[in-house]
Amino acid sequence: MELAISTYIEALEQQRNQSDAARTTLATAVERLSSAMEEMTSNTAQTAESAARTEALASEVARGADESGRAVQQTVSSMRLMAERIQILKEIARQTDLLALNAAIEAARAGSGGAGFAVVANEVRKLAERATVAATDMQTLASEAVSVAEEGGSQMAALVPNVRQISDLVTTISAACREQSVGTTQINNVIQDLARIQDKPAASQAPIKGRGLRPDTIRMAS
Repeated sequence: MELAISTYIEALEQQRNQSDAARTTLATAVERLSSAMEEMTSNTAQTAESAARTEALASEVARGADESGRAVQQTVSSMRLMAERIQILKEIARQTDLLALNAAIEAARAGSGGAGFAVVANEVRKLAERATVAATDMQTLASEAVSVAEEGGSQMAALVPNVRQISDLVTTISAACREQSVGTTQINNVIQDLARIQDKPAASQAPIKGRGLRPDTIRMAS
């Protein structure tokens, strides 16, 4: 009977040693996994932070593109209005030229009494002609400016949707990074809890021989 009990105790001791070895292996694996998860959590947090900064920048660029598009549209409208006003000035200069021409004709009919008036009418006509030339040049420049502004407006209008799309994509990526960061943090917490739970049996377990029956006690009982 003593031999059977000794064999049983030795088997228990061997099983405990195997359990300790397995626990040690598990603890090492958990420690490595925990270290890897901590590094992954840190990298994910940094990625989420970078994505958040990129999201803010993309949103700012999108807002700037919208504002630039509106500014270009306002510029085009102003240029068109300016061209219309120049056309009015050009028409006024043309009518002034006609009036000066008619005044010169009437002064010529008046003979010597209208000589002074004819000189004034002639000068007015010259000023009207110069005003017409200047208005024509200004109208040409305004038309060119309108064309350039319209082209810029078209390019900006095509660019704004792309900028908005990029901003939306960055926002989606940023949200995914935040979710991933939360997920890795939760996994890391679970691994830490597992490591603490795994360490408790090793700390509380006493040697089996110290708690088991001694052979001499068994002998006395028999």
